[in-house]
Amino acid sequence: MKEYAVCLDDSAIDGLVEIFVSLWEFLGSEESARAYIDQLEAFCFKLDLSPYRGTKRDDLYPGLYVTHYRSNIRIGYFVNDEKAEVRVILIEAVKKNLSPEIMLEKLS
Repeated sequence: MKEYAVCLDDSAIDGLVEIFVSLWEFLGSEESARAYIDQLEAFCFKLDLSPYRGTKRDDLYPGLYVTHYRSNIRIGYFVNDEKAEVRVILIEAVKKNLSPEIMLEKLS
């Protein structure tokens, strides 16, 4: 079984930070927010063994895959077979529809 390196782009890290801050404010607990983010990151890094488990969304951007964590977090990523790499470009709370315009904004 081929193993892929998983990397988080700055835009994905920004998404993690935004989710962390929102959770901390909502829950009132840094520890609980951090635990959730740790689990979310672990989920992302599990793409190393099954990068094609997401839904291919060429309609939004060529080569884009999208999966979800606990149905309320959207994760967008690209798979590069030649480099055996998964590049996560988007981690966000599912609160709006994903569109080509949003993907172009995340990629620029």
